[in-house]
Amino acid sequence: MSDLLSKYDSLNVAVTGAFGYIGSQLVKRLTFLGANVLKVSRQNVSIDERHSFIKSDLKNQIDAIKVIENVNVVFHLASNTSLADAEHHPIASLTEAIGPITNLCMAASKLSKPIRIVHASTATVYGYTPNLPVSESTLLAPISIYDLHKLFAEQTLNFYTTTRIIQGVNLRLSNVFGRSTSTHTVPSRGIINKLTTSALKGQPITTFGDGNQLRDFVHINDVVEAFCLAGIAEIDGPTDFNVGSGVGTMVHEAHRLIKETIFEATRQIVEISSVPFPIDGHPIELRDYVADFSLMNRTFGWQPHVSLKSGIEDLIDANVEKNWRYN
Repeated sequence: MSDLLSKYDSLNVAVTGAFGYIGSQLVKRLTFLGANVLKVSRQNVSIDERHSFIKSDLKNQIDAIKVIENVNVVFHLASNTSLADAEHHPIASLTEAIGPITNLCMAASKLSKPIRIVHASTATVYGYTPNLPVSESTLLAPISIYDLHKLFAEQTLNFYTTTRIIQGVNLRLSNVFGRSTSTHTVPSRGIINKLTTSALKGQPITTFGDGNQLRDFVHINDVVEAFCLAGIAEIDGPTDFNVGSGVGTMVHEAHRLIKETIFEATRQIVEISSVPFPIDGHPIELRDYVADFSLMNRTFGWQPHVSLKSGIEDLIDANVEKNWRYN
């Protein structure tokens, strides 16, 4: 454990979206580091004796005060993750994006409590990015309602950071993959996980179009470490950071890698088929993206460690272990 992360020992922190794909892994890591973790969710969930829990809708300011009053750091991962839902219900999407952050910031201000808020944003706030890799100085030009609202959430946090008592950090995540105790619930999210799992069940991998789009796949363990560092490190300067592997992989290459890695591990043959890009597919899916994470590295000393191949190998192991347990 680094000297920096040792500061979490006995520190009070809250994780919103604590039962989600990234949130559940973040809770595990923070607990290992010795933090007292308050799990925050809108859902009724089973309670475990290691953590405190609040059922809370942070669009309600009273609930936000309950979360803020006893913690030093809030990791805000609870939000709509569906691009389609944002397109169909834009007002609800906007409220979901900026309501909780606004209320958390106002609660901290009312309580006169210095607090760090680390917000899970997305690399798609950049929109189309012809110049790769993409740094934080790149023009922000979202092309979907979902990404526009994510940008609004970033700006809200930055506004309160410059004018109030809180310090906010926005982490712009690229394509996150890797095993978790929870799962993605939106079909378009966590595609490496979904394709690996379905391929192991004998289903073919489908490539939409030519699959030449570049993606930056970053492992969930590296992402969790980025959150931990962003929650505790001293920051003197920009508060918006890219979190990615810095490696561009074409979609069809990722599909081929899943196929080859499954064959290496199990001798199972996976079929890959190609179909036209869906008529109702969103143009953001056709973008290219590779992260420049040098600012994250300079500020926090963070860098990714898990490669796409080793992450896929671990996903295969996880599925094999699960099948072994239940068969």
